[in-house]
Formats: sequence, structure tokens, C-alpha cells
Amino acid sequence: MRLSTALIVVGSLLVGAGCVRADYHRANAMSAEPIEPLGEDRLSIHWKFATSDRRTEVAPQEFAAAAVYADTLFIGSATGTFYALRSSNGAVRWRKELGSVSSAPIVIGGTLYVGTNDGVLVALDAQTGAERWRYQSRGPIGQSPAVAGDLIVFTSEADQVVAVDSITGKFKWQYKTETPEEYTL
Repeated sequence: MRLSTALIVVGSLLVGAGCVRADYHRANAMSAEPIEPLGEDRLSIHWKFATSDRRTEVAPQEFAAAAVYADTLFIGSATGTFYALRSSNGAVRWRKELGSVSSAPIVIGGTLYVGTNDGVLVALDAQTGAERWRYQSRGPIGQSPAVAGDLIVFTSEADQVVAVDSITGKFKWQYKTETPEEYTL
């Protein structure tokens, strides 16, 4: 036990000191090419979906993460369109113009909660995309919202933590602080 602990500590120190070479960033994320061949038996692309026309799009990068609920994958785009895709084949179930999204939505009990870069938190019916409510915050919502009981809690770039009612979208409380420039909420 002591030997294994000592080896872990020494190994960590060697890597941290730069004595051992370790690749931290081994590939270009935009190329979507594997670092090394994976083999068809291990991984393969089942389907792809383009959120914008790459030939005309000025900034073709997408930063939003997806969420999966039942057999549907939900993802926002930098161009402002939010998609519900069939997870088996990528077919569009529905789409809705919400504004640019850079975080993952959450799905709770059939309701989808999405934060936009325009500072809007939107609740949608996960099956149809119908809007249930929207709440306008004071800054972009760059992180996924969270659930706390009957509240949806989110942070904005206005250095606020905000809680709204999950059913009505009505404001419940907020916490605001002057955050040092080198920190983020």
C-alpha cells in the first residue's frame, strides 16, 4: 500500500515537473479525425447533423453540448436554431429559433430548459418544442441550468445566480456579487 502511494506521488511530481513527456492536446478538435485508428469493431460514426452551412458560415464552430431524453437528442447552435433530433438516425423532430446557445440544456419531466447567449432561459415542451415560458436575465447564460427542488437555478455573465420557478418561470431569488475579473461563476 505504501509503495503504490509513493509511486503515484513520485510519478505525479515527475509529470508535473516536466521530466516525463505527456501529450495533453493531441489533436485538432475541429478536424473530427481520430488520433489513432479505432477500428470499425470499436467505434464508428452512426450519423452526422450539420447545424449550419459550413460554406457560408463565418464561425462554423459549435460550443453547445447536447442532452438526451428518451429517444431525442437536443442541441443548440451558434446560429440561433435549437434542434430536437431523433437519436437513432439524426432526423429532425422539431426546430425552434431561440438565439445562440453555448451550453447544454437540461430535461426534467418532459420539460426542456435552455439558456441562451442573449440571457434568456426558455422552458420548452420536450416532445413538441412548444414554449412554456421564458425568463430574461441580465447577461448571457453560458452554463447549463440546474434543478433544486421546484426551482431552476442558473448563472449569468452578469455575476448573478438566479432561481426561477420550474413551472411558471417566475423569479424567486438571486444572488449577486462583485466577482474578481479572474474568476467566473
